[in-house]
Amino acid sequence: RYMYNLYAEGQSQGGAFTVAAAALSDYKFNAIAPAITFMGDFPDYFEITSWPASVAKNCQKAINDKGGSMTDADMYAFLSYYDTKNLATSISCPYITSVGLQDNVCPPHTNVAPYNNAATPAVDKQIVYNPELQHQTNSQWNTTFMTFFKKYMKDGVPGDANGDGVVNVTDIVATVNYIMNKPSDEFNKVAADVNNDGDVNVTDIVGMVNIIMKGGS
Repeated sequence: RYMYNLYAEGQSQGGAFTVAAAALSDYKFNAIAPAITFMGDFPDYFEITSWPASVAKNCQKAINDKGGSMTDADMYAFLSYYDTKNLATSISCPYITSVGLQDNVCPPHTNVAPYNNAATPAVDKQIVYNPELQHQTNSQWNTTFMTFFKKYMKDGVPGDANGDGVVNVTDIVATVNYIMNKPSDEFNKVAADVNNDGDVNVTDIVGMVNIIMKGGS
């Protein structure tokens, strides 16, 4: 399974989904843009806001009223699987985010926690602070993250290593030559990196074979 030029963006709950998608997907994202992100750093989150803490604590009480014994530690251990702060440790793609410093729905540090925990290199991270905004992004946010995304756009058809517009056995030959340190002038490393992992090797050749077996491009 291969995807090319894959991005994700969303705000609030959509921001949480963006983080989860990038963390859990088998596909490699070019970049993501979660904003005013929900579901981060639950233990601290619940200390400073009444919602969604009230929902979680009502569920905890309902469990215990039916004979359960869910402690706060148990509740937070369960929620840790959904915490964007924890999910972000599995993210290494470029990451831009937007934070409203007056946000009382998803307070600023619950947004910053996943951003800081992402394994993305610092050079590929960007954070936009909005000092006067609450649970919202500024009017230029769409332009800002799209400009960021464009920096990581890949050209070419996945698998079309020789740039002739189709994927066939000649692309496999071109890729083998590259791996053997004999690249042609037409060789397109970006297109040859079928699995989008930043390297060109035998797994990309397998990807080309799979593309050819499905009818090429």
